[in-house]
Amino acid sequence: MTTPAIGVIRRHFPNAEITILANPLVAALFSPHDWVDRVIVFDRNGRHRGIFGRLRLARELRNESFDLAIILPNSFDSALVPWLAGIPSRLGKSSDGRGLLLSERYQPDKSVVISHEVNYYLDLLRHFGICGQAGKLQLFTTADEELEAEKLLA
Repeated sequence: MTTPAIGVIRRHFPNAEITILANPLVAALFSPHDWVDRVIVFDRNGRHRGIFGRLRLARELRNESFDLAIILPNSFDSALVPWLAGIPSRLGKSSDGRGLLLSERYQPDKSVVISHEVNYYLDLLRHFGICGQAGKLQLFTTADEELEAEKLLA
């Protein structure tokens, strides 16, 4: 659901290094990906489990010296980790106690019903002035992955 938003981010910041923080199941979907330079795995059930794991992840992110975190998911952890990492600009939705963890907040109008998560992500980006034509939901594959898929579907 995030690929249209990532496409907008890539077009808005064409020279930026875009790094995705993703759980192990989703991480594989972003590697390879034309709009993503790197993927860091957030292993919430393994090495990043519990408060000490979150602190470990925050330290790993701090060592990367990121200057901006665009926080699409609405979980508390999604805002906590960039805050712990000291990322100076943290953009996201202010809900579920996350507001204090964000440097810039998006609070959608409660009268607006957003029909799909993709639209919510795009509205969040527009709120922060990150605009552009949204692409389609897209997956990028390697030649090996395509061969494997052909074998499975044959």
